[in-house]
Amino acid sequence: MNGIVYKEMGILKRRLPAILGIIVGFLSIMAGSKILLGISSPNYIVLHWLVIYNVSFGVVSVLAGAGLWRLRPWAISLAGLTAASHGFVLALLIVFFISGKPVAYQSILAMLFRTTAWLGIFLFVRTPKGDSSI
Repeated sequence: MNGIVYKEMGILKRRLPAILGIIVGFLSIMAGSKILLGISSPNYIVLHWLVIYNVSFGVVSVLAGAGLWRLRPWAISLAGLTAASHGFVLALLIVFFISGKPVAYQSILAMLFRTTAWLGIFLFVRTPKGDSSI
């Protein structure tokens, strides 16, 4: 493969996950902030703690995405932490739902999206054992 094309693919490999992470983060911040500020009132059960979590991790997501864009090694760990945190909250929401506690299916689907997106980002950017490239 041509060296220039290979280099451009490497840059693309690093930039796309960063862009996706930043977009997911901004969407979480915007949606949650509208609810917290009373601008939006969805027609389903809103768990206040979940909205605060989503806005907080929206900020973390933007930071992780920016770190991935700038090729910071800590951003890979932050992407993994974000995926794991979302996975934990998703499992918690499912347990609540199964046990009959009020949880909107929209919340479960949104957390499933966030978990899947960040797991994909993390798996895409993580460095395989023995590989020193980012």
